[in-house]
Amino acid sequence: MTVNGHPAELWRHPDPQSTSMFAFLDHVRNKYQLEIDDYPGLYQWSTQNPSEFWGEVWRFCGIKASKPYSQV
Repeated sequence: MTVNGHPAELWRHPDPQSTSMFAFLDHVRNKYQLEIDDYPGLYQWSTQNPSEFWGEVWRFCGIKASKPYSQV
């Protein structure tokens, strides 16, 4: 379904600031001094900075491994 040629939004979280995704976005925004405030902004940053993004995901999610990663 589209609205005015754009995909229709299917669902919106009633309190997005309470989600883990928002906490991650806030963490990245503060650490890298970014001016992003939504998922599309985080997505764009992640595609332009994949190494930093996946390193932050690793740490933020508390991934445990037999040894730390050496390269993203």
